[in-house]
Parts: sequence; structure tokens; C-alpha cells
Amino acid sequence: MDIDILLNKIHKIEIDALIEIKKICDENNIDFFLRGGSVLGAVKYGGFVPWDDDIDLAFPRNEYEKLIEIMPKNINDKFLFISYQHEENAHCYFPRIILKDEVRKKLNLPKNNERGLVLIDILPIDGMPNNKLMLQIHIIKAYFYRILASLWTLDVTDTVNMHDSSKQKILKILYNLKIHHLYKQDDIYKKLDKLYSKYSYGLTSKSGMLASSKLKKEVVPSNWWQDGKIVSFENIMVKIPKEYNEYLLQLFGENYASYEPQKEERNKSHLFGFKSSGKMSRKNLNDFNDI
Repeated sequence: MDIDILLNKIHKIEIDALIEIKKICDENNIDFFLRGGSVLGAVKYGGFVPWDDDIDLAFPRNEYEKLIEIMPKNINDKFLFISYQHEENAHCYFPRIILKDEVRKKLNLPKNNERGLVLIDILPIDGMPNNKLMLQIHIIKAYFYRILASLWTLDVTDTVNMHDSSKQKILKILYNLKIHHLYKQDDIYKKLDKLYSKYSYGLTSKSGMLASSKLKKEVVPSNWWQDGKIVSFENIMVKIPKEYNEYLLQLFGENYASYEPQKEERNKSHLFGFKSSGKMSRKNLNDFNDI
């Protein structure tokens, strides 16, 4: 199937999932935001970045925990809400909305997770240390735990590997040393929860999402999230950070508004994993690989 036709089909089912989440959140007074590449899509295209294949959402920590509690009992039966708090072997720290495998097969869509097709990633927004040194230590601890958690997912079948080649090499060495046999993946997720929520959202000058692959790039002034701006994403009204231009500059660089990667350069996909094209040294592309 042509990739553009495939993405169009995936975008339609992702919109259904976003409408479902928004309905449940509105009914339960839960606030959320678009984040990452979905903010870029809303601002630049009024919806999806044309080559993107998922939706990225962010929830303030207290809203995030409320969502995890209520979502499994409320979500439409064609979707799965997967979180390590409710599922054994979720193989992901943050919750995801996944298209059930029987529905995926009927729609003739690909599989990128052992349970089906991942549609939406849901990350918590947490407070960050105000001190620069403490922030750096906080980030290093998060990265360390994330590596330990990743080792348990390397041999999970049908789950697309999103690590770049250099990180894959590091993970492979650690995996061969069988370090992950010393702990359980869910125990590391609990440590991440404790670490991420150490600084209360709204009580520090900066907030962010260390569960994101962008790490420090998603640490921004707290009031960007607390206020927010309502925009249209594929005709659905949703919030993005108030200072969205500065946010996108921080994530994707000064050319975010004008840069358009060529089709062959769009080499990181949640459908097919990270595929090196031999052109990864280009500065502009580095910023856009995480969309």
C-alpha cells in the first residue's frame, strides 16, 4: 500500500481516538494538551504533520493520574488503553491508546506493537528543579532508568524499535550482559514515576516531560502549560502551550515553520522504526526525527 494512503487511513482512526479521549476528559474535567510533533502539526498544518503517524498528548501530573484511573472503564471498545498500572508487561512507562488487533485487521492496517497499532502516546507534565545543576542531575537519573527499562523491551515481538543506531548498540551490550535479569521492568517504571513526580507541577518555575525522547528540550516555563492556547487540530479544538512558537523553536529549531523534509529523509517512523538513510548528519533533519 502507498505510504500516503496508509497514513491517511491511520490519521482517520487516530482522529476517532482523539475525539474519544476528549469526550471522556471533558466529562471528567480533565485538562490536556497536544505536545511535540502534534503541536507542530496544529500550528503549521491545522492537523497532522503529513508524514507523522501518531498523536502526542500531555497531561499535568494530577490529571494524568486521574486519566489512568478512569480510562480503562470508559474507553470505546475498539480501542485499548494500555498502562503499566493496569497491565502486566505493558512494556512502556507512559500509557498508550492502541487499536485493538481485530479492528486493525479489518481495516488492513499494520501492527507496530504486540497488542496492535499504537495511535496515541500520553505523557505526564511534571515540575522540574529550578536549579540548573539539580535539573541536569534529574535528567541524568531519568535517562539511566529509561535505559534500564528499555532492556526488557528489546526482544518483545511485533513492537517497533524506535531507538537510533547508537543507542541500539549500547542497549545490545547491556542486554547481552543480562543486567535486566536483576530487576523487573515495572519496578523501574515505579522508580520513574517517583522521580518524575518529585517536583510538583505548578509549584516550580519550569515543567516538562522527561518521558519524552526530547528530554531537556521539553523543559519549559510552567506557565506555558498552565495557561495554554486553544487551536484546531483536524477541526477538533484542543490546547497547546501558550508560547507555542518558542516551544516549537526549542523542539525543532529555527526553521520549523519553513523546513519540509524530502520524502526519503522522513526516516523515523512508529510504523517501521528508525531507518538510517546515511543522511542523518544534516542539522535540520536531526530536529525533525522525533516527530
